[in-house]
Amino acid sequence: MIMSCKTNKSRRGVGTLELVFALPVLLFITALIINFGVLSTWRIAGQAAARNALWQGQVSEVPPSWQPPAAAGIGADQAYTVLDEPALNKAVARGPLPAANVDTDLLDFSRGAVEGSAQLTRTIPVPPRMVGANIDVRLSRLQDVWTYDATKMSGNVERRTKVLWELAKAPATMSQAYIAAVVAVYSAAYQADLAPLDRESDFPRFGHGSPDFHPRLSSFCGLDAEGVLAGPVTQLIERIAGVNQPPRHVAGVPETMTRSYLSLYKGELQRLENLLNADPPLPAAQRAAIQGQLAALHAELDPKIAQLEAFLNQLTSP
Repeated sequence: MIMSCKTNKSRRGVGTLELVFALPVLLFITALIINFGVLSTWRIAGQAAARNALWQGQVSEVPPSWQPPAAAGIGADQAYTVLDEPALNKAVARGPLPAANVDTDLLDFSRGAVEGSAQLTRTIPVPPRMVGANIDVRLSRLQDVWTYDATKMSGNVERRTKVLWELAKAPATMSQAYIAAVVAVYSAAYQADLAPLDRESDFPRFGHGSPDFHPRLSSFCGLDAEGVLAGPVTQLIERIAGVNQPPRHVAGVPETMTRSYLSLYKGELQRLENLLNADPPLPAAQRAAIQGQLAALHAELDPKIAQLEAFLNQLTSP
């Protein structure tokens, strides 16, 4: 069998030719990388100069590498458009409200902004003498019109309503009636009977902290006087006096205190009983001492427990 072999033509010089074609593309990409890096550096420097001018409140010194007419400075008061949204323009913040005057200037988004700017024009480095690049950076921040000092507040925990709203004042007769009620309580003949509300002695005696029996007004937000009276105020009165109208039951201060004292006295007696019935048994001398304490405590507390249970039955009976 006769076979013929066909040889390929020589490829010498092809690599050089490919480099000639690829080199301009590689150089162009390299120039783009250099220009991008230089422009990014200039923009960061512009942001720093604009920010310095913004916080210093005056014309900022431009970096030494910047050539005239580079400049940096601040603009006049202007609207802070970032916050100027319909969702924030509510009557509770901007008015009008039926029972309060709203300080519309406090949260006025058309004021309170200052703008810092920095401008620079430079030619890009690669290739030289090509078109220039304009760096124009503008930053905004709120002025001091909404700080605590400007709004006459001492800190973040202070209520804004006292600053934002001018609420209606109660009639002088109501204020005088309130003062008269406080004076009457402090000068009443039963003042000594109210001492457990503030200075309870039995709980610390048995190793417990004194509970706070004072009802608190629940949190609410509203300007409707009738609604406040029918809601939080009525609920507070019910937690003071109690409600026992089946099936509705609200424990008042008398019932709460009665149950607390019953739990305290019975719990102390039960604690001593548990010590006597401990396993393994306590030494005879210690058991005798506990029995003496238990007998004395029964003599003291049993009448109180009976009186409290009778009073609780009277409170909870329909």
